[in-house]
Amino acid sequence: MKSIHKNNLDTYLLGSQFFGTGGGLPLEKHKKIFLQALEKKYDLSFTNIHSFESHDRLASIYGVGDPSKAQENFEELTLQSLAQFERLSGIKVKGIIPGEIGAEGLAFLSGSILDLPVVDSDLVGGRAAPEIQLDTFTVHAKPLTPLLGFAENKKSIFLEGNFSAEEIENILRTFFEKNGSSGMLVGYPIFAGEYAKIGMLQTLSETLQMGEILADKKLSSFVSDQNGKLFENEIIEEVHLESGGGFLQGSIQTKNYEIEVKNENMALIQKRNRKDLAQVPEIIMVLSAEGTPLHNADIAKYRGKEVQIVVLPAKGYWNVHENQLAWETLRRQE
Repeated sequence: MKSIHKNNLDTYLLGSQFFGTGGGLPLEKHKKIFLQALEKKYDLSFTNIHSFESHDRLASIYGVGDPSKAQENFEELTLQSLAQFERLSGIKVKGIIPGEIGAEGLAFLSGSILDLPVVDSDLVGGRAAPEIQLDTFTVHAKPLTPLLGFAENKKSIFLEGNFSAEEIENILRTFFEKNGSSGMLVGYPIFAGEYAKIGMLQTLSETLQMGEILADKKLSSFVSDQNGKLFENEIIEEVHLESGGGFLQGSIQTKNYEIEVKNENMALIQKRNRKDLAQVPEIIMVLSAEGTPLHNADIAKYRGKEVQIVVLPAKGYWNVHENQLAWETLRRQE
């Protein structure tokens, strides 16, 4: 069973930043969360989905909003939110599914507090995404409810019934804005046997492998093996990114290319003919010349510096045309 420990955390985080595709949590904030989890457990194991009984119930449990505001009482919020979810729903949670790569440290921190295993998977499917409807539950038309939002002021909201992902996002955004702007979310309950059939599996293991590839400076051969694209010797000329509506949006301009951003890197466009060279759910990542994945919150620091751009094909259910339409719709809304 693969795991994260203090000796390989930095390597793992390279892979996590890579599949975060410019979004997810900034590196130092994410590392701090992992270190908190490692204070409670020597290592953080990736649990294979087939280690669970088919009737075991899995769920997603993670902090929302500004984690720094809830940091002092994160453990208390985690314990209370799960207890309330289990009481209201009648569901006994046996394992945690991370929400996305790039912020999976939150699932490991919750798991270390609750003594629950973390599934070797993530809801989005091996990457980060700017909106909650871009995940396996929406792709396979599975209910996200019952779902609990638990604010730092101990107020909560419990949703049951056939809510869409968009409705849930709007309801929870309003709830947390009115109640301290941070807290916990518990939901996405599913039987382990059912998730084994629909989830994108072993994405945490693949993230660790990606970190090892980057640490060993083997990116070029890996991209070639994956039928990806590598654009080297680019210079960042301009960064036009602004925060608004819960997103970091705009564009990154290099000498030859433009990258559309909505938290994550959404599209790679060739400047001379305005042709899309890649678009989500393909993996689009900007790295330093030395091969360090760059978070979009920090990328302005690299203005005038050499970078490389990597594109990898979409995989799993994101390689199915009808599932890619949700990403295309999101681009049109920008």
